[in-house]
Amino acid sequence: MNDKNISSDFESFLVENRNKINQSFNNILWICIAAGPLIAIAVYFKVFAGVTYLTALLVSLFMLSLALIHKALIKRRVASFVTCIVAFLAIDCLLIVMDSAHLTIYIAWFLIPLLSLQFCDFKLYFVSVAVNYCFMVLATWHMAPYFTERRTDVDTPLAYFLSRIGGLTVEMLVMICAGYVLCSMILRYYRNLIEKAAVVSRDQMVLARNAAQLKALAGDYLWVEDIDLTKNTFELIVANDERVEEYMGDTRTNAKQLIPGLLNLVVAESCKKEVLSFVDFSTLDARIGDNRSIELSFQNENDEKRLARFLVSGRGEDGRITHVIWLVKEA
Repeated sequence: MNDKNISSDFESFLVENRNKINQSFNNILWICIAAGPLIAIAVYFKVFAGVTYLTALLVSLFMLSLALIHKALIKRRVASFVTCIVAFLAIDCLLIVMDSAHLTIYIAWFLIPLLSLQFCDFKLYFVSVAVNYCFMVLATWHMAPYFTERRTDVDTPLAYFLSRIGGLTVEMLVMICAGYVLCSMILRYYRNLIEKAAVVSRDQMVLARNAAQLKALAGDYLWVEDIDLTKNTFELIVANDERVEEYMGDTRTNAKQLIPGLLNLVVAESCKKEVLSFVDFSTLDARIGDNRSIELSFQNENDEKRLARFLVSGRGEDGRITHVIWLVKEA
């Protein structure tokens, strides 16, 4: 398979991946609606100071609106760049609302860019990082006066803002580098996986086509086997004589013993010695030599004429035969 086809398959994978991830993100947005009731429970037990039931209601309504907008975008263009970005904007907006309600969860700012890695897209990753950083700066600036009043180590909101955003920026830069490495590894892994899957698929089609061609060519034969002389195994390709299947059963080993064993039962007594010599695998290589095949006519126990043939299908580097096709047909 050429690079163009592999690239096409990889692009198809990325589009399908976007579809599934966007659907998952929409489910997350619906789940985020539960943030309101959870905040309300916390208010009831006085876990959060200064937070009201109205804040909890607004959080749920806000997330409901964003979930509906994202759902509408999915129905129109599920794999579009805009649909992907809206999901991140929705979660960023939720963090802004929660910060405004003094419900700050700093680690969440770093979670969103990492979630974007699921799209396996550098452009989406860097856009999500940039958007996320802007929201983080906005939230930190907005909350600076509130925290300045409650801390003794800073004198002004600006001092708090610079101190806080400086630390967050350093952490964000570390995360950007780690995310870039992760995205590169994910893309490389999936591309290699798809390339290998393409090779396997191609080989399966070739094998299926070859098997169909072989069966078509062997349609006039009563008995056809592909024999691996090195491993002493075989594949039963055609068995138009029911005695062959009965004798072989599910066994696919000991070809060098099974074939003479069956012929000893079905060959006429007058030509049995000649036939058994013909299927003596210990002398087969010498008898075939540089030829492609050898054949022998014989009669079965009902005096019906048959033609047996060994057809060379593979040789080793030393020229010795490694694979043969065994064929028997009516003469």
